[in-house]
Amino acid sequence: MASMNGTDAVAHWKQIDQQNIGKRVELSPSTDAWMQGDRYGEIVRTTVRLSGNNTLDPRDAYPVFVAVRLDSGRTIRVHESLVTIVDETDDQREYRMRMGL
Repeated sequence: MASMNGTDAVAHWKQIDQQNIGKRVELSPSTDAWMQGDRYGEIVRTTVRLSGNNTLDPRDAYPVFVAVRLDSGRTIRVHESLVTIVDETDDQREYRMRMGL
């Protein structure tokens, strides 16, 4: 793989992470929100942060944070490793829409 400069790498990761906006996620049990009962939500934004020059894995050099709108209405920002994308059936989606979640 050809090496990328910092600007190209950030643009590359932003393009990849924009694909996840709007997806349903479950928070990791290690988060405070999960312990308080806010377990599911939807990704509303992604942010790529520059933090050094780690050449082992470009993903480590540019950590990605996601803003998640939880079912309770709160929005929190967490590292991408603390969310898991979940598949949602049509029935579950319809129920969530009817309940206003």
